[in-house]
Amino acid sequence: MDDSVIRAMQLWPNVPECYGWLKLDRRGNWLLTKNETSAGSTGLAQRISNRRVIDFIGRNYAQQPNGSYAFQNGPQRVFVELAYTPYIACVASTNTLSLVHHSGEPVEAIQRAWIDDEGALLLQTNLGVALVDDRDVNALLEKMTDASGEPLEESALADKVLQTINGSADQLWLNWSDIAVPVEPLRSSEVEALGFAHSTSQASK
Repeated sequence: MDDSVIRAMQLWPNVPECYGWLKLDRRGNWLLTKNETSAGSTGLAQRISNRRVIDFIGRNYAQQPNGSYAFQNGPQRVFVELAYTPYIACVASTNTLSLVHHSGEPVEAIQRAWIDDEGALLLQTNLGVALVDDRDVNALLEKMTDASGEPLEESALADKVLQTINGSADQLWLNWSDIAVPVEPLRSSEVEALGFAHSTSQASK
């Protein structure tokens, strides 16, 4: 967290929290939203494109005690609505297949991996649960093997991905940075069981 933010929190400790204004989409974009219950609201979301603002949000974004995620905007805590997971992972370099979180921090470790019933790939990283950007899934699929560590031909890989989606465990292993983790099946409706809440409406305040 930025020092300026910490100082602001100390100077103004009782600033009301903000809800319904910030959302994280499935590709790691920050969206400014308007609460649809507000008078005159269109319910439309606007993507934040300013790099300095994006970096500032990323540095001051963290999980809260109730399981939800929030951005500390100076003295005010802005709760974030998650489209799916609290982090989005994307490929930073294809040469070494290095990954980065949407918030700017590198992916330094992967402890677990899942494929959900819609075919999305999720990772348990050093920061938390991250959805792999759909545009980068194929790069990680190329790093998957069978249980014995053998590379898979395209058709065999497709079969094992489908088996995992349908609920079969121990079909695929993800090899990344010299560590292999099994790819587990996951129901998308149960993703919050991985330890977070999509929004404050789903978390205990």
